[in-house]
Amino acid sequence: MDRVTHAMRYDYWKNIVTECNQSGIGKEEWMRIHNVNSKSFYRWQKILRDDAALSLVCSQQQEEHNDFIELKPSVIAETDICTNQVPVVIRKRDICTQSTFIRKK
Repeated sequence: MDRVTHAMRYDYWKNIVTECNQSGIGKEEWMRIHNVNSKSFYRWQKILRDDAALSLVCSQQQEEHNDFIELKPSVIAETDICTNQVPVVIRKRDICTQSTFIRKK
């Protein structure tokens, strides 16, 4: 699925899930009234929740580490001499991941 199609579906299902959650009636009843497939609903609800959780984690990490610091080779070499491990955080837009870089001797 290309990015445009995914973005359109994402927005469509975000509106559907939001409307259902704000309706004040049970999800199954709301889906029946609005002729919404329950498997699709729950699949997209999970996708939306996972994205929201990831965005929350990333925003918290950005608040903690708001500045970009260029690491020069001498700084990396002194990071953790005993284990040869360097913590690394990679961010792109609202997606981030943490890992450990193992220096080769």
